[in-house]
Amino acid sequence: LAATAEPSYAPCTFEISADIEPYEDGDWGNYLKAAAQGMARAYGLGRGFDAVIESTVPVAAGLSSSSALVIATALALAGSNDFEVDSIELAELMAESEQYVGMRGGGMDQAISAGATRGCAARVDFDPLRLDPVPVPEGWRFVVAHSLVQAHKSGGIGGAARRRRPCRAWSRTSICRAPRSARTGISSNASRALKHWPRPASAWMAIC
Repeated sequence: LAATAEPSYAPCTFEISADIEPYEDGDWGNYLKAAAQGMARAYGLGRGFDAVIESTVPVAAGLSSSSALVIATALALAGSNDFEVDSIELAELMAESEQYVGMRGGGMDQAISAGATRGCAARVDFDPLRLDPVPVPEGWRFVVAHSLVQAHKSGGIGGAARRRRPCRAWSRTSICRAPRSARTGISSNASRALKHWPRPASAWMAIC
C-alpha cells in the first residue's frame, strides 16, 4: 500500500480489511494500517493505492506527524475509492482509529490536519467536534523550535497518553460540574479565567 522516500523507513505492503494484523510495536506502517482499518470498517474499501510518502515534519517531535500521516492515508484511500469524507467526520474517525497504534488520538491534531485553512489559526471545540478558522493578522509569524528529543508513541503508551486519562476523568467530575461550595479553594485569577472560558472542552491550534 505504501512506501517512503526516507531510507530509514522500510517500504510496507498489506491487504486492506476491517481487521488488519499490526506490525511490531513502533513500526511506522502501523499508522497506515490504522487509517486503512478505520476506513474499511466505516465505509468499506474496494481498492488500495501505491504511494511514496515524503514529509519535512520532524518525527516524534510533538508536531502531529503521526496524525497528519493517518489523515493523509485516509484521504488517499477515499480518493482511490472515489468518494469524499467530511473533514470533521474524518477527524473523529481517525482519532478513534489511532487507538490501533497504542493510544487514541485526542481529536485536535486530526481536526487541524483534516480541516485547516491556509492563513488561519483554528479554534477546535469538542462535544461535538467543531473547527472554526480565525484569520491570522498579516505579518504574524510563528516560530517552532525542535529540541531534537523524540517521543515515540507507537511503541507503547507514552507520557501524554498516561496524562490524558486522569485529566479527562478530572474534567468530567471537577470545576465545571462541581457545586459552587466545592470551588472555594480556587484562586481569584483562576476564577476569572474560568468565568470567561467558553466551554470546558475547547482548545486552540495555530498554523501558518
